[in-house]
Amino acid sequence: MSCSSLRGQAAYFNPIWEAEANGESKIIEATKRRIRRKREARYLAYAEIEQFREEKEEQFRKKCALLKEEEERQKERIRNNVDEEVAWMKARVKLCKPIVIIFYYLLLYFCTI
Repeated sequence: MSCSSLRGQAAYFNPIWEAEANGESKIIEATKRRIRRKREARYLAYAEIEQFREEKEEQFRKKCALLKEEEERQKERIRNNVDEEVAWMKARVKLCKPIVIIFYYLLLYFCTI
């Protein structure tokens, strides 16, 4: 219905149209607020997820560092243990060497008799 067909009654409809326009603008504003809140919520959720991921990665890096340190300590213990065993074996060889030489000379002596 156009305003020209209403003739003189258009003035009566102006308050109604203004109220309708105000209602539409409020609906549009509410929709914009809702969209803005959704964006903010999405951003906050993403930020929280990112923070959680960073915390877990940091925990993982710390755990890996601790495991690597423990592995190095264990390797060092094994090296020290091997060094101790080699030193012990050398000491045993030094102790046994004179006895072997004596047995060798005894064997030579008895074989020549």
